[in-house]
Amino acid sequence: REKTLITHIEDGLDFLGWRIQRHRKRGASKRFVYLYPAKKALRSIMAKVKKLCWQDVNLPLDALLHQLNRVLRGWTAYFRHGSSKATFNYLRAYTWKQVFGWLRRKHPPGPNGADLWWSGKHKHHGGNVQVISTPDGWPIWVSPVRPGREHDTTCARHHGLIDALNRIAAELGMPTLVDLGYENAGDGFRHPHKKPAGGELTDAQQTYNKVIRGVHGVCERANALLKTTFKALRRVSLDPSRITKIAAAALVLAALRYKPSGLKKRADWEEVWDLQRKEDAAPDEPAKRKIRDSIPVPPKYTSADFLRPPTGRRAASWTCPRSGSSPTGRPTPPPPSCTAGPDGTTASRRRPWRRTSPTPR
Repeated sequence: REKTLITHIEDGLDFLGWRIQRHRKRGASKRFVYLYPAKKALRSIMAKVKKLCWQDVNLPLDALLHQLNRVLRGWTAYFRHGSSKATFNYLRAYTWKQVFGWLRRKHPPGPNGADLWWSGKHKHHGGNVQVISTPDGWPIWVSPVRPGREHDTTCARHHGLIDALNRIAAELGMPTLVDLGYENAGDGFRHPHKKPAGGELTDAQQTYNKVIRGVHGVCERANALLKTTFKALRRVSLDPSRITKIAAAALVLAALRYKPSGLKKRADWEEVWDLQRKEDAAPDEPAKRKIRDSIPVPPKYTSADFLRPPTGRRAASWTCPRSGSSPTGRPTPPPPSCTAGPDGTTASRRRPWRRTSPTPR
């Protein structure tokens, strides 16, 4: 085959991926020789983009974008010296269309054509993460993310929480406090009574709802702690499947940031529980007080532990929840739950922390 081509400059030729041809300049009568990417080179890069976007949809989004960037960066760097603006715009639109199609295949719509990651409750895209907390509102477990359109009970059943928490309640007598989203989940769950259609709750049911919501409201601090401390959980611009790793990292960082030193191992907690059992079995109050004084102080997580010291006029009345000192150096009265001794120290009247039932979201 002949490698030499003799052609008119008006017809143009392809050389090393470039199209060399003379055109009339837009808005003028003069004609110039232009250098821009050839159609063969454009079809080649479009085929590579399509091949990458039709691979395994189980890859995370950042892995796909990393592969596309390596291909597109080299191709555009080679053709950036010519008149390539129109070609680059076309390639950008084509790449976006392929990536969007990859995302639709990765996260297909629901059975009725709705978007699985659209939450009808919050009117926004998002995911469903189940959280288990202690009775004082400290998160101890977070689940992998599920589409935001799924119901709480559906997500809990997918993670195996329904069977596990019902078994814990049956064997250990530790029920789980939940909201109305977990209605009819099992005998191991305690939730408020639902108002019947066209009827009213009885006085006993209303009192029961107040008690359940009052105790469960404290446990909701776990969700507030994670979402207010870590902005990445409030607005996620990555692949929704990455929320699982973000939530797990937030749980670990929250424990490292807020948990005081001491009682980090299970053996330390077992020692506390043994002393508490001895305190309950003590015959008289002096013996109980002696045992109570020997119990190590475990971490007590309240809303005050998660507040930053205020500034301005409020700083004078603020007291550190752990040290009891004020940033202004002025003496502050003890909180209502503490009693002041003759030497100026304070002692809490609250009983030590005890192991109780876990509470999910």
